[in-house]
Amino acid sequence: MKPPLITVVGKTQDGKLVVDGIWKSFETHGLPFDVLFEVCLRKGWLPDWTILRDQMVKSGIDKGRVLVKLNEAISDTFGKDFCEEVLRRLV
Repeated sequence: MKPPLITVVGKTQDGKLVVDGIWKSFETHGLPFDVLFEVCLRKGWLPDWTILRDQMVKSGIDKGRVLVKLNEAISDTFGKDFCEEVLRRLV
């Protein structure tokens, strides 16, 4: 049996589960970030943004391009204010 793509790696102070596996789901199955983030939003999960950024950079994507891609998808799903806070922490 294959291990799940999305795994819990922590919990926020307000009890939301923090998950990893977004990049693997994108790379392996071609699922768009906005779809993956929408699933997270509906389930009350938050991606581990640092792990996601690091995995994208490790795969060869320029860090600036990573931030642009994440900006689009995070803003569309979680809202602009939330996105700005995430990106501020990832720079």
